[in-house]
Amino acid sequence: LAEFLAGVLKQLRPLRPLALDLAQAYGNVVAEDVVAPTALPAFDIASIDGYALTIIGIALVSMKPQLGLNSVDVGLIGAAALVGIFIGGVVFGYVTDKVGRKVMYVADLVGLVAVSIASAFVAEVWQLVALRFVLGVAIGADYPIASSLLAEFIPSRYRGRLLGSLFVVWAGGAAAAAAIGWALSTLGPDAWRYMLAS
Repeated sequence: LAEFLAGVLKQLRPLRPLALDLAQAYGNVVAEDVVAPTALPAFDIASIDGYALTIIGIALVSMKPQLGLNSVDVGLIGAAALVGIFIGGVVFGYVTDKVGRKVMYVADLVGLVAVSIASAFVAEVWQLVALRFVLGVAIGADYPIASSLLAEFIPSRYRGRLLGSLFVVWAGGAAAAAAIGWALSTLGPDAWRYMLAS
């Protein structure tokens, strides 16, 4: 599991310079040894959140004809993650306080990756709606986890700036989803599967 997570985080390393640049821009002088072990995991998962929520919009283009989606199906697929975020945020803020942020961070990341990959193999609309809901729960859980990780370990004089930067990184993940979705759209009718698994 540790090797798998290390591989996933290694793929996100290109965002490391962005996180350090943001930290330095907001804090003038932020030592890399303060930012790297604490802010980067939160930035990594925030970019994944933005990506996972945005990629569905691009995937729906090739998914609609293949799964024969109607307007209600599209609405359910889109809304499922948002309902999940609400529930995940409410429930897992409490759970994170009881279990611990580090354990929940790893569990949350594993959940996000597993649900994303499972989404590529759906055959029915209800399966995708259920998986998008679970993905939303994981994203909702991430908000209190990432915020509390930063709030706990970052020095107070940098805390507000870096917490605000989480949303900049989230937007970066969303922009990456648009670019990657566009690139994968050339893979034919199953392109949506690759997008959701990415």
